[in-house]
Amino acid sequence: NGETAYHTSPGLRPATSHLSASERPSAAPSPAGNRGSGDLAEDRPASLVTPDMRLKALRTVRLVADVLELALRNAVQVKAKISRLDRTITGAEALLRLHLDLARNEMLQLEMLLTIGTFCGGIGAVIVGVFGMNLHSHIEDHPSMFYVVVLLTVMLLAVIFFSVWLFAHRRGLLK
Repeated sequence: NGETAYHTSPGLRPATSHLSASERPSAAPSPAGNRGSGDLAEDRPASLVTPDMRLKALRTVRLVADVLELALRNAVQVKAKISRLDRTITGAEALLRLHLDLARNEMLQLEMLLTIGTFCGGIGAVIVGVFGMNLHSHIEDHPSMFYVVVLLTVMLLAVIFFSVWLFAHRRGLLK
């Protein structure tokens, strides 16, 4: 059948005697399904597989194993880098949310101050409206009463503004 069996005579040794038992080719023929698959050890009879071919196949297997090990190491490193980037992105998102919260709080405080100012301005408009109705109460005839009313209105508005501001500050609405 073209394959060489191992000889038991003391003077004759097979060409693969330097290989370990697990590396030696078997004397049994390969299954018919494996013929023509391209593997050196299975496509050729045992006598045609030289030690150089076995050594070359062993080196190829070791090279493939080294390449796979390197690919695995690279995959682990990439996973570690991705984890670090994920933590960095999560931290950056948290910091961005804090900055946005701070800006929103500052805008709310400004809105609160403007609302207090508008409230006080509305009260001043009511006072001016009352004195501007052209009613005759003889107060308008007094030469300095205009200045007294303006000064009292401004002082009242300032007291109201600072009272509301102090109330909002104590309640934690303004800082």
